[in-house]
Amino acid sequence: MSQSIPSRLHGSRFSILFGACLGLLFLGFSYGESVLGLLYLYPISVSAAALLNLIGIPTSLSTDSLAEGFCALAMKGVVFQVKHECTGLFALFTYLAAVCAYPSRMVHKVWGVLCGVPLFFVYAACRLTLLGLIAQAMPAWLQYFHVYFLVILNLGFTMFLWATWVRRGPLVGRDGHR
Repeated sequence: MSQSIPSRLHGSRFSILFGACLGLLFLGFSYGESVLGLLYLYPISVSAAALLNLIGIPTSLSTDSLAEGFCALAMKGVVFQVKHECTGLFALFTYLAAVCAYPSRMVHKVWGVLCGVPLFFVYAACRLTLLGLIAQAMPAWLQYFHVYFLVILNLGFTMFLWATWVRRGPLVGRDGHR
């Protein structure tokens, strides 16, 4: 049986809001890239360097190119140019747009943002640390992990986090009921 008209409109409303929110976040990024470099890219790079040093992989961090949009993590035999794409920032934008577009109470949306941003931060630092570990332990696999595995992991983490957030809160329709 086909979906009812209100059900289809509900899905269309989500899609339109999701696209609008994502567009606004990308527009904000284009104007505030340097601010996001200081608030997100730099701290994640510092955290990844600290974690790599903690597990015994000597790593130095250079922020000389932060104005150009990247930090450099230098390890034995390899230098990573950590860009915004490497931090999962655009996956975070996707998550935030989905949270904002989903029909839920404002307090639940705020909770989703307040929990999601730190979780993405920790995830990004761990992801870079894993990539550094792979670069040292299995350098032949570095490109595969960087291009394929970690991209799929990004998608999975984003969907898992959003689905968990959705399950923990009430869906609010126009009539205020689930």
